Amino acid sequence: MLLASKTTLAATLASTGQVIGCSRYYTPPQQGDGISIGYTFLGRDWWGGASNLEMKSLMLSAAFAHVDQVWLHIDPANIRSQRATAKLGATLVSEGALQLNGKDGIWQSWVVERDVWEQRTVVKT
Repeated sequence: MLLASKTTLAATLASTGQVIGCSRYYTPPQQGDGISIGYTFLGRDWWGGASNLEMKSLMLSAAFAHVDQVWLHIDPANIRSQRATAKLGATLVSEGALQLNGKDGIWQSWVVERDVWEQRTVVKT
């Protein structure tokens, strides 16, 4: 169902084609014309490695062809995701009530700016 939405990226192992996780694009609640990345899931065997960074890097680069900011929303209790998001160059903008995927909740709103992303990718190459 997620892949049928055409907004979801499946992460696979190149050697076997095994799906190890997924992430998707969605419209951020605070900016109807923006892009968010989230609902990311990776199998436990791939936590803490390069898989999340590679997946988010591909998605951010594609998104920045269309927008200047990309939003990520994280549960305030999810410290692992907060740390991974900060490594992308994202900045915590706010924490508060938002409706995501039709459900109300408390979320942290993080943003990655195109110029910050471009500086990070230039430094790495």
